[in-house]
Amino acid sequence: MAKKNAKGISEQTPTPVYAALFVIIVAGFAFLFLSNYQQPSLSSGDELKKFSSLAELKDFIKSNQQAGGIYGGRVLATTDAGAPMQAGAESKAAADDYSTTNIQVAGVDEDDTVKNDGKYIYTVAGSNVVITDAYPAENAAIVSTINMSGSNIDGLYVNGNRLVVFTNIYNNYYIQPLAAEGMTVESKMLIRPSFPNTMIKIYDISDRSSPALKRELSMNGSYYNSRMVGDYVYAVVNAPIQYYGDDIVVPLSGSPDIYYFDFPDYSYQLTTIISVNVNDDNKEPQSKVFLLGYSNAMFVSKDNIFLTYQKRVKPSILQDRTIEEVILPLVPEDVAGKIRQIMQSVKPYYEKESELAEAVQGWLESLGPEKAAEVAKAWEERASGIRAEIAKETDKSVIHKISISSGEIIYKTRGEVPGQPLNQFSMDEYNGYFRIATTTSGSGGFGFPVGVAVRSSSPVSEAGEAVSQAAPSEPEPQTEPEKPEQTTIAPEPLPSPRPLPPVRPVVSSANHLYVLDSDMKIVGKVEDLAPGERIFSARFIGDRAYLVTFVRIDPLFVVDLSDPRNPKVLGELKIPGVSDYLHPYDENHIIGVGQATEEVYGRVTFSGLKLSLFDVSDVSNPRELAKYEIGDRGTSSDALYDHKAFLFSKDRNLLVLPVLLAEKDYQYTWQGAYVFDLNLQDGFTLKGKITHDDLQEKPEYYYPRFPVRRSLYIGNVLYTVSEAMIKANSLSDLAEINTIKLPVEQQIYYPFIK
Repeated sequence: MAKKNAKGISEQTPTPVYAALFVIIVAGFAFLFLSNYQQPSLSSGDELKKFSSLAELKDFIKSNQQAGGIYGGRVLATTDAGAPMQAGAESKAAADDYSTTNIQVAGVDEDDTVKNDGKYIYTVAGSNVVITDAYPAENAAIVSTINMSGSNIDGLYVNGNRLVVFTNIYNNYYIQPLAAEGMTVESKMLIRPSFPNTMIKIYDISDRSSPALKRELSMNGSYYNSRMVGDYVYAVVNAPIQYYGDDIVVPLSGSPDIYYFDFPDYSYQLTTIISVNVNDDNKEPQSKVFLLGYSNAMFVSKDNIFLTYQKRVKPSILQDRTIEEVILPLVPEDVAGKIRQIMQSVKPYYEKESELAEAVQGWLESLGPEKAAEVAKAWEERASGIRAEIAKETDKSVIHKISISSGEIIYKTRGEVPGQPLNQFSMDEYNGYFRIATTTSGSGGFGFPVGVAVRSSSPVSEAGEAVSQAAPSEPEPQTEPEKPEQTTIAPEPLPSPRPLPPVRPVVSSANHLYVLDSDMKIVGKVEDLAPGERIFSARFIGDRAYLVTFVRIDPLFVVDLSDPRNPKVLGELKIPGVSDYLHPYDENHIIGVGQATEEVYGRVTFSGLKLSLFDVSDVSNPRELAKYEIGDRGTSSDALYDHKAFLFSKDRNLLVLPVLLAEKDYQYTWQGAYVFDLNLQDGFTLKGKITHDDLQEKPEYYYPRFPVRRSLYIGNVLYTVSEAMIKANSLSDLAEINTIKLPVEQQIYYPFIK
């Protein structure tokens, strides 16, 4: 192709074979800097280390981080709001039978926006925490409101006469002055972004009508997750690192020792784990701070916290491998000498890339088309082998095991498994063994990590077409088709310092289950389940694991874990649809909440909400005992991705979940709670529906700001909760008993965009 230079004169560029080879070299070099892969041999990073100074911390981050972060740090401040008080007596009027938050592990409570103690309901309503005397329902009324103006409320715990509230407060933007000599717009960020503080507030609620703040803890960073075991709350707070120009800001005041592993990462953050006794104000909170990568899932047992994140890359390792194993073996010594000199320089990578291409291009053109094509083929074969090897190694999860016992936080060890877990239910600890179900994408860090709990990663496209991976694979890069000689293509020595995209390997997803011992070493495994699919839900129950994968149908796998070192697939059930959440009915039956599917013109599309009851009493032949389908395409439920929205009582034959009902392709007509009678003989029987708003009275496609999010029961009363109200209905016939309006802003309706 002829290209005009700055003077308007046409210049003839090289022929396609040189252009294609040039692209391979530049793309391969860019691969070093854009991928998030890591060489397998990194045993030196296994040791937990401690920074000796702030300067050492900053140097480590600058040397190992491949992406700019956001402000990071941690300051823990404790405020005692008064002398400790004796816990008051529990209310005598509380019901004997009431529901609690749907949790994963017995004895390990999870935060939620709604809690109850059999007498009072504690709920988040906008920026308020509202305490309602809910039982008996006929006399239900709000008794107190705690205003958290300016804060985002993340969750609540109730422990006897103590209420724990987690909030995030975002600091205001502020302007960096330009007074410093030499400071320019290009060199310094003028407006520093806001960053959150996590607050833990503990109230004495012996008198529910007058909550008293007893303790307040403040940490720099975003609230990630928490659990409560006994009297101790364990919280995880993340503070991403932030750069201001070349400066890294990490607070010194009040910061404890910071621990780390000598591993590189895309973007570091300070992960603080804190424990606080909610009933004894004299016990000081304990905390540990670790410099880690971004966690994508957390599991907590009574004894340990397990944090997982995807393994990352150190570009210099890849750089050395690609140069030494791909390029240098096939170039003459004089060209190799130039390349080594370039790589030993301290110039930015894009300058090195430009000089590398310039050094190689002249030699390539001197070879002639046939020889150049041979070199191109050899280079690509070697490069693809490295990519495949690295992709397999780095499509892994790093798992940190941290012991928690009576408030003590002790780092134990770390392990690795292939693949990424979907969410907390993909992990479990049982009889000293850690079990984890993962999906490998095969693409390593090239694509979106398979298994991350993001609902937008649906296997069904917006057009309704099923795909086989969590993120659609891009097509294999192809060279431009042959064109007449006068239109041949080729870049200048380097048309832009911006690197070209790397060549993506051909990939296929697969699913696995691993068993690790107390030292986090793999001792048992089942691999390569349902190739081409990904895990949609998982549940560990005693000696069994239940896995649901999906691409066109819904395979339910039953895995025997009675011998941790020799797990076996016992049975498999394939049915239309997919289960996003699994819940035990009893030891031989599982409830599934998911989406129905149908095939339209050869494509699989979601066609509504689906409830399933699986019979696994014959583990070699699991079957769907009962099912119930709701609505049309677009019908959804919070229970698909939030297990705390799921209410079930086997003793009461009760199942309740919120539903957003769509009819005729995303035409939303109703939102509220579906109430079912559920038993093994009759399956799912719809008992009735409860709504806090009637969508049919509003304009078409509109959606309430305050939908029903939670349900609970106290005695024989069912309570449904939104931010706007609490509604009490009789469990026997769902007759409305009372409605309590909560102090929030006026209801607003938002349009759905089709």
